Amino acid sequence: CSCNRRASWPACSRARVTTMRCPKSDRCSYQLSLPRSLTTFPITAMAGGPTCSRAAALANETGADVYLHEYDAVMVKSMPAGFLSMLGIDKMDVPDELKPLEDGQVLDIAGMSIKVLHTPGHSPGSVSFVIDDAVFDGDLVFRSSIGRTDFPGGDFDALASSAREKIFTLPPETKIFPGHMGPTDVAWEKKTNPFLADL
Repeated sequence: CSCNRRASWPACSRARVTTMRCPKSDRCSYQLSLPRSLTTFPITAMAGGPTCSRAAALANETGADVYLHEYDAVMVKSMPAGFLSMLGIDKMDVPDELKPLEDGQVLDIAGMSIKVLHTPGHSPGSVSFVIDDAVFDGDLVFRSSIGRTDFPGGDFDALASSAREKIFTLPPETKIFPGHMGPTDVAWEKKTNPFLADL
């Protein structure tokens, strides 16, 4: 893994830097640059093993609240050892408290209004975050592709419905920032995405 990198909170002027281990390998690390006053932010959008495996450590290190949809909270607490092993994870550490995420919920964090969309498909409790004219959709709609649905809890029909009903109904100029690949936008994906072309 070559993920030694830095990640900065968008509007951060006076930051505290926290070094965290990579979810995929203890040999790698990454740094989060966060506002000193920031004590709460959503750090996971789905219950994928690598996504959540370090959530407890991150919460302990930064004092952050961990948000997760109730459907994925159940998965996190009962993820099969074989599935974790396949992802290269020995143990899933679960935060002591998981704050709920619900469809239509609005979070007021660090001066930003963040709207939550429940967008199942990659996992039953996957969510997307809408901030102004952008949507952060995790493993839902990628540029000319989509998230995997072959993991436990994955459902292609649910993913397609989430794309059609929650993402493609946003204004066409809305930027999509997925969990993998580069950014795209709603208009482009509605027109060209080969996996969603018939929606």
